[in-house]
Amino acid sequence: IADKYNPTVTVAKANLSKALAIFDDIQDNNLPTGGMIGSYTVQQQVFPGIPNTSERATLRSRQLGLSSGWEMDIVGKFMRAEEAANADAEAAYYRWQEARLALLANVAKTYIQYRGLQARLSVANDTLNSLSRTASIVNNQVEAGFASKLDELRVKSQIASVQADVPALKAATEACRQLLFAFAGGEE
Repeated sequence: IADKYNPTVTVAKANLSKALAIFDDIQDNNLPTGGMIGSYTVQQQVFPGIPNTSERATLRSRQLGLSSGWEMDIVGKFMRAEEAANADAEAAYYRWQEARLALLANVAKTYIQYRGLQARLSVANDTLNSLSRTASIVNNQVEAGFASKLDELRVKSQIASVQADVPALKAATEACRQLLFAFAGGEE
């Protein structure tokens, strides 16, 4: 789906079609050429100088022409032109494939980043749950006199640090998700 909506791939595909059309046209140079022309003319005319004629005479003329030609490729001009057109078409094909491959690589890279960010976000949420339980245990130990206030502050610091990472992870995950939708033509 991604290459259907990508302008680079679309342009490369159009260039390939153009190169193939030129190649097909150049191949026709080896064939004989021909043409045909025809005309029919009717005129009414007075011929001066002919005594006692005031009447108009009707002249009718017909022409038909046929031509054909074939240029022999003695020095290889057409063969070289065909080879050049073939090379251009082949280059256009590989540019199209290159554009498609680059696009697919970007889709794969973005998908891997998206899944990695989802995993990191899941780990961050699990860590927050674990640290919350740890904070509860440390609070009970501080109240019972088995832990110091420093232990309590360390746990709160760790919770704040992980909480600070969560919004950035969510934003990056959403950015990757939107990019994947854009690659798919904006369809969810």
